[in-house]
Amino acid sequence: MYYLIVIIKNAPSQGTAKVFESTFHKLAHASHFKQVGSSYWIKYINYIITYGPYGNDHDMNNGIVAVGEMWGYHMGYFLTLQHFGDENPIIHPVAMENFTPFSRPSNRDIKKRRCNPQLDINCNGNIIEMDGWIPVGIIHNLMDRSADIVRQGFTDNVSDYTLSQIFNALQSDVQSLQAFRNRLLSNNGNRQQAQVKKLFEAYYYN
Repeated sequence: MYYLIVIIKNAPSQGTAKVFESTFHKLAHASHFKQVGSSYWIKYINYIITYGPYGNDHDMNNGIVAVGEMWGYHMGYFLTLQHFGDENPIIHPVAMENFTPFSRPSNRDIKKRRCNPQLDINCNGNIIEMDGWIPVGIIHNLMDRSADIVRQGFTDNVSDYTLSQIFNALQSDVQSLQAFRNRLLSNNGNRQQAQVKKLFEAYYYN
């Protein structure tokens, strides 16, 4: 038996919602680590030491970071919305839909645009749009039922995958988005195979 110790340092001045969002994000990483094991995570750590938090999408083992941060960011934002509701100061629900994937190679890892309270009285200064090569929006696209446009020529027609199905695909040999796609499909009887492949193509993970 082993114990996983997670230490999360976050300034209280950032506010309760931000502390919770960071905690949700880090615990998502912890759940991923518990599933994939230390040899997988050593690659993750070495990547960060070598290239910084996200590096570039062409650095060695960038697929591990793309998969890991996809899961961490989604769970951080998803649980923040679940706990604090739509009026939280961290993220607006539309931001999960308004994610624009960037073609690789690109130095744009995860960029966030917040609403401006001076221009919108309903704005909490929360995130309303994102873009980048790390596919923060793809889990939302797998789960939701709306057919939104991911990028020009690509519509999200996938629906009703569950968090459990997605998490079960995050195995130790899944070290790229393409491997995650393939495992998700094989674990679930290739359900919506054509649509799932098209969604990943929309995120430039053919």
